[in-house]
This record gives sequence, C-alpha cells and structure tokens, in this order.
Amino acid sequence: MDQINLCEKIKGALRHIIIDDGEKVISAGTGIIINEKGYILTAKHVVAYGGKFYQGQLIVTSPGSKKECEYEFFSDPKLSIDINLPDLLKPVEIDLALLKPREHIQTEFLELFDGKAPVGTDVILAGFPDDVDFPLNFVESFNLMNPDMTDAKKVMDKRFIYYMRQPLFKKGMIGSMTPISIDASGQKIKISGASYTIDTELTYGGSGGPIVDMDGKLLGVIVRKGFTSAKKLEIQHRTQGLVDKLPSGTGFGLSHHLITRIYSHLV
Repeated sequence: MDQINLCEKIKGALRHIIIDDGEKVISAGTGIIINEKGYILTAKHVVAYGGKFYQGQLIVTSPGSKKECEYEFFSDPKLSIDINLPDLLKPVEIDLALLKPREHIQTEFLELFDGKAPVGTDVILAGFPDDVDFPLNFVESFNLMNPDMTDAKKVMDKRFIYYMRQPLFKKGMIGSMTPISIDASGQKIKISGASYTIDTELTYGGSGGPIVDMDGKLLGVIVRKGFTSAKKLEIQHRTQGLVDKLPSGTGFGLSHHLITRIYSHLV
C-alpha cells in the first residue's frame, strides 16, 4: 500500500477526542477505531486523571469535525494489572483506554497487528496536534482590555479546537522494542505485548494517536513524547521529578494487546 492510500485509510478511522466542561476544553487528544463496532482506542491520560474519568462532555469527531454519534467511557479508568511480585508496591498502570459508541454505527477501522513489531519497522503516526497555531494572527486583532473581546477570543479558541484542527501524519521507525509479558495469575490474565520507542518528534494532542505499519495494521498508540533537556528540567520542577526518560525527538507507544486482550470478550 502506498503512503497516500495508507494515510487515507488511517484518516477514515482517526478520531479527535475532546473533553469540555462547558467553560473550556480540559483535555484533547486522538483516538483510533479498532473494530466494526466503532470502539476507539486512545491513551488513558487523554480521558482520565488520577483514576477517574474527566468530568465534562465527551466529544468525538472525525477529521472534518463530523460528529457521528455519542460515545461513552468503556474501560476502567484505574486500568492496571496486579502482578504477584514481592517488591511491587502497587499495580502496574496501563496508559490505555477504550471508548464505546452509544449506538450502532458503520465506520472504517484498522485491523490489529498480531504480535510484536521488530526494530526497524517503518510506521505512520497520526494525531490532532494542539501545539500549532492557526496561520492567521487573530490575537493582535483583539482588544483584550475589552471584556467582550476577551470572551470572543475564548469562543474562537474553542471553535479552532473543535472545527479547524486537522490531523497531522508523520513517518517514523520503531527505534526500540521492549517485550511486555504479564502473567497476573490471580486475575487469570496473560498478556504478551510491547512498548515502542519511535524515532520521530511528536506533538501535544497526538496522545492516543495510532502507530500503523506499512500494511495498514495497528501496532498500538502513542502515549508519551520525548523532550529536550531544558523542557525536562521544567517538567521535573512542575511534577516533582516525575518525567519520562525519553530522548528528545522520540515518542513512546504501547501495543494494543495491553488492553484489547483484557477486554477481548467484550469488544
């Protein structure tokens, strides 16, 4: 499959995920439809924080801002695996989540890759970046000393997030692959998956975006991006040292198996 057709295929299953509390957008990210029922796979931190789903309206749109149906949270916001290891202080959290349509829909989806993709695999990534500005500088046109104009700017910012943001496609390669084998005997769960480091710069808003091989199969989704040293120091200060140790210019993904195997009997 050539890259143009591959990107079109991915675009057909790509979804923009927004959580709106009525006043502002509190979270935004990307998701990908994984089956004919319309279930969406995304990164858990896009829709949940601290073991709870965000409180607000869940809005899911396709590229072009088309809203097909209402969605609801499906997987457990505290999704984790309690592995029987003596030095493990708490269950291992999995930064993946599933969304379920509230009605039957007919939609395009990506087939799931079966196995672990080796290092060197070429991949396509896609997402709805939120760290890009509209190319026209509207900010200078607003008199922000005027409360009415300040409110108008807020409305325009939200409309940009809702209606004008388009997906961005990037090409990369699996730079490293770490097998993940989980045998949670108490839960009767055995999972064989992987984590991937991708050798391409990612964007905010791309969390939950698909990692797709050149045959159009879904390997997993993006959950983290790498930072420069300066940015890492800033985040370490803000999060009391909690920052992923990823090289700048890379991204980190989890294979879909880490959640699809858990919910295989329901999805």
